[in-house]
Amino acid sequence: MKLTETLSIFAVCAPGIEPVLERELRQLFAESPVLASIKKEEGGISFRGNFADVQLANLWLRTASRVLIRVASFVAGGFDQFRQKFGLVPWERYVLPEIPLQFRISSYKSQLYHTEAIAERAQESIEKRTGVPVLRFHGSDEDAETPQRIIIRFFKDRCTVSLDSSGDNLYRRGYRLAVAKAPLRETFAAAMLLASGWDGQSPFLDPFCGSGAIPIEAGLIAGNIAPGIFRKFSFENWETFVDDDWQQIRSAAETLRREIVAPIAGADRDAGAVQYSIENAERAGLADAVTFSCRAVTDNKRFGDSNGWIVTNPPYGTRIRHNRDLRNLFAAFGNLCRENFSGWSCGFLCTEEELVRQTRLKMEPKLAFSNGGISVEFFVTK
Repeated sequence: MKLTETLSIFAVCAPGIEPVLERELRQLFAESPVLASIKKEEGGISFRGNFADVQLANLWLRTASRVLIRVASFVAGGFDQFRQKFGLVPWERYVLPEIPLQFRISSYKSQLYHTEAIAERAQESIEKRTGVPVLRFHGSDEDAETPQRIIIRFFKDRCTVSLDSSGDNLYRRGYRLAVAKAPLRETFAAAMLLASGWDGQSPFLDPFCGSGAIPIEAGLIAGNIAPGIFRKFSFENWETFVDDDWQQIRSAAETLRREIVAPIAGADRDAGAVQYSIENAERAGLADAVTFSCRAVTDNKRFGDSNGWIVTNPPYGTRIRHNRDLRNLFAAFGNLCRENFSGWSCGFLCTEEELVRQTRLKMEPKLAFSNGGISVEFFVTK
């Protein structure tokens, strides 16, 4: 794959995060021909660019889950037709025989609906095209081994074939090896921060920090640090990958780092979670920029020379069994914001408007998505 070859690209995100991801892409490619092709779709953003743009998207996007390359789209009402058209893709450019291959297949309102049968034909087509056997990966995405991944989607007999250029889900930045209970994905933490309006220079606090995802993502934003700088990607295994080109892109990203001037803090009453946060911040290279402390939410005090932001993920839903406890907690959080942090902006996740009302803060919803299987909304001060 040449760096200049035009590709059909799709940046995947959790449903509800599309507006934030679209803004990210428009900022990333503000001075590129890619800008004109950016289009919001359900579950992500499509655009046209080259292989260098694929690498940039993987390296810089904070809210995307994966970056896919759409390599084929065709109609197939039978297996022979599918096998023949699927085999026209130049798989020798992407598939390495020594790395296991995983198929992700979905079918809706199509004559071909048996996903394992589709996978078997796809494997046969790749082996015929490349002339070498293919190892199948049957583990889950949580397994340590990262496979090559091909996504096959049937809808009304139209088949769309995509290559996953990312590998591990992009929320796996590489710095958060220790997690507390009910961890928030880094992509969601970044989406909350970007939607909150925080400027990256004003004081910042997360009083329910858990294992530190929100304050650490705040540090990455404040320092203009590429979120993918700590990890590897599937495209690095492709036959056409050129390491020198990739190292130039990474080096350019490193030159864009800036001094972090914002005081950024996280706090939690769980001492173990605070220790996890400290270790994760060290792995992210933010040990001196992000501070953590063990304290109850009501013990947090204002800091910095100006008004700032509170962005947080307080306990909700099944994380606390008794609604009475939740109401009291949200009331205490609201008191904290009004009394100790008067003038600061605030944003938090919540499952119920009743709990939002307990804060007695004037809030409005900005985002809605599913976190850990629970429908949540991100509210910010009006």
